[in-house]
Amino acid sequence: MSAALARVGSDLKVLYANWFKPVRGETHEERLESFYATQADAYDGFRQRLLHGREHMLQCCSERLTKRLQRAQRATLAREIRNNLRDETGAEEVEVVSGGSASEGESIDYRPVWVDLGGGTGYNVEIMNSLMNLNHFHKVYIVDLCPSLCRVARKRVASLGLGNVEVVQ
Repeated sequence: MSAALARVGSDLKVLYANWFKPVRGETHEERLESFYATQADAYDGFRQRLLHGREHMLQCCSERLTKRLQRAQRATLAREIRNNLRDETGAEEVEVVSGGSASEGESIDYRPVWVDLGGGTGYNVEIMNSLMNLNHFHKVYIVDLCPSLCRVARKRVASLGLGNVEVVQ
């Protein structure tokens, strides 16, 4: 089967689930599962073709985070140099210009935690992983109520080998 024909088949599966398939279930989680179960594997491709700008938004986020990480690293290095110079020279005040922003005694270990609420299949995490090293994050949580989407996210995280990413249902 050609790639174009396979894509049309996947899109039809998603469109059927959106327009015609009855949604069943007593709880919100059950209704989400009813809605997404048949389309979970085709969901990301359909959304990528339908909703433009997601990758650009994630690229902007990664650039901003990278700058913050670099500032925190410079500030931490300046603090360490200042402390070492103070210890070596016995001086009470040592000024080190770093371009960072660490005040006296402040410890900067800037390892953010990312919680992707409604993170579904983990697509955002995969894109961010291609844009920056996700090991800079202390922890990444992909949170979703839908078991089918979480199953796809768990497969994705395992295939990427990301040890600090956890899928939470």
